[in-house]
Amino acid sequence: MNVDGFLLQRQKEKEWLNLNGYENGDPETNGEMRVIEHLWKYFDLFIDAGANEGVITRKVLSLNNNVEIICFEPNPQLYKQLSDTFSLKKNVRIEGVALSSRKGSAKLFVHPNDSGTSSMFSRIEMMPSFRKVMKPITVEVITLNNYMTVINEKRKDPNAGMFLKIDVEGGELPVLRGAMKCLRLKCPIFVQFEYSYGWQEAGQKFKDAFHLFDTLDFHLMRITPMGLERVRFYTRDMDNSSYCNYLAIKNIDVSNIFGEGKKIATKTGVTDFYPY
Repeated sequence: MNVDGFLLQRQKEKEWLNLNGYENGDPETNGEMRVIEHLWKYFDLFIDAGANEGVITRKVLSLNNNVEIICFEPNPQLYKQLSDTFSLKKNVRIEGVALSSRKGSAKLFVHPNDSGTSSMFSRIEMMPSFRKVMKPITVEVITLNNYMTVINEKRKDPNAGMFLKIDVEGGELPVLRGAMKCLRLKCPIFVQFEYSYGWQEAGQKFKDAFHLFDTLDFHLMRITPMGLERVRFYTRDMDNSSYCNYLAIKNIDVSNIFGEGKKIATKTGVTDFYPY
């Protein structure tokens, strides 16, 4: 094989990895936006945990300008930016606090040039040259359980669905653990969350998230650019820190939204795949 053939093969490997939903953080191409486009009719409350610059929130508003939205963003600069961006939207509430499993305060590690890496856990997997310019700031922390009064006020129709998106660089599982009252609601619930090496930095295991959702009767899907793959069983390689996104669904039949799934082979047998 010559150099050109080698480079072509490496490109194909990268494309295949992305096609399967791994190592692609662009919501426009990794399936995150496609999920929103299919689900927006099924919820009237959207909770954006780790809103950052509001990319996902803007997408939701583009599909339903009247949906109730609550954004949580503890980075002061991004909180101000979000507040300015959505200042005229009475249905968008911006909270400058972090979410986790318990109420209090914590250090948020912030990079001056890469807000998407902000985390309440030291970024030990990052390069030392990247980490050394990150600054810790103290932020307020609450749980979604603490916030249920506001959530119930926003849920004008108790039977309407709720969508919780979590992208907090390793703190996704603690957010879930602090949101049990939300996750036990009887309405349709959608939870989209990121998995990455941030979980390793936070000392969290995907297995624990899988078991949590199983206990609460959610169906768990992995998001890919082509559709949703049902995750029926946990396997150890799911804790390999490869970046991907998941969607947990409860109290609504997936086939009512995406149609009948297609059968797809996995290492643990056959599962369902729901094309967009």
